[in-house]
Amino acid sequence: MSAFTDNSNCHDISNDNGNDNGFNGNEDKQRCSEYQTQLVPEFVDITRENISKRIKELCYIINQNTFMVRLNTHNNYSMGNNHSNNIEFEVNALEFVNLAMAEITPVIQKHTIVQLGACKKIPKSKNEYKKVARNRLNRNKPKFLGNFVFAPLIFDKLYQFCGNIFRANQMVVFVSILEDILSPTAVVRFEQTRAQPLIPYNTFVMENKFKNSCITLLRYYKLAKQWEIGSKKPNGKKETAKDVWNCFRAICLPKVAERCRNFNNTTPPNNLISNTIQFTTQNPIIPNSPNHNNTNIIYDRQSNDGMEYEHKHGHNYNDNNSEHQSMDDNSTQMSISTVYHQQQQQQELQQPMYPTLRYGDNSNS
Repeated sequence: MSAFTDNSNCHDISNDNGNDNGFNGNEDKQRCSEYQTQLVPEFVDITRENISKRIKELCYIINQNTFMVRLNTHNNYSMGNNHSNNIEFEVNALEFVNLAMAEITPVIQKHTIVQLGACKKIPKSKNEYKKVARNRLNRNKPKFLGNFVFAPLIFDKLYQFCGNIFRANQMVVFVSILEDILSPTAVVRFEQTRAQPLIPYNTFVMENKFKNSCITLLRYYKLAKQWEIGSKKPNGKKETAKDVWNCFRAICLPKVAERCRNFNNTTPPNNLISNTIQFTTQNPIIPNSPNHNNTNIIYDRQSNDGMEYEHKHGHNYNDNNSEHQSMDDNSTQMSISTVYHQQQQQQELQQPMYPTLRYGDNSNS
């Protein structure tokens, strides 16, 4: 089934005998077209806010990584606790979001249109139409976030940042940060919703540039097949998006980290993403874009707009006792699927029902 096929409130009525979904031809088309025109700006604003919040949380997690904190602690000690010299991952928020929305807005305009001929019941009010259109938006969100937000931000800007700052340790640091970003406690909260993963699970399933970059990373370390095998359920049932996400996070990334340490003389790839959006230093002109302040996102534990993020990272990349493993895809001796589901069960027992991420009273979703 296509990622852009809506089946939330619709089905194929071509074989229904005498089925009447209340479709009144041009009258319904005209009314729903007006609903669509009214709702698109609202969907665009919601998406813009969603992306801004994810970028904010992403930058905070990156700058709290063990390697980043260790680097700044060393610099502060050497320079007399001068925190103004802290090295931090920065994103021009306005520029990044505007460029992303320039690509995403046409997707929203096209793929939130409700196909009236396939609806069980024709929407008779704006709220009814909005419910179906919003479902279509949410279904496509993991894909356009992967293409225009997570891929360029993580596999382009962050990856190059790690190379510029950490040089020979680029890949070790990058994988460490990626583990933090994909931690079960790395979540975002929006109004009237429960905590959501910072990167949606379906971004690891739907075809998009972020998923392709994950595959490129694993292929470089001969682990791509293990992601495919490890995601499958032992009982033969179809894997869920969460299974695919957790396999990449809990099985594949630790192996990448280990191989980065064991094969530290391996030259890292120049890039992990192709056809990435080219980000410039000038703000693009986008019609009807809100007039936000042009500020950089720089977050630390002291000034985070009332946000408290209790997240401990226990990475230890100085352990030389790890067993050397072959770079061959077939080197794994035990069932990856079995290991994955054992780890998943243990994590579900140990993890709290809701991750520890709290926003202050003044935070907006």
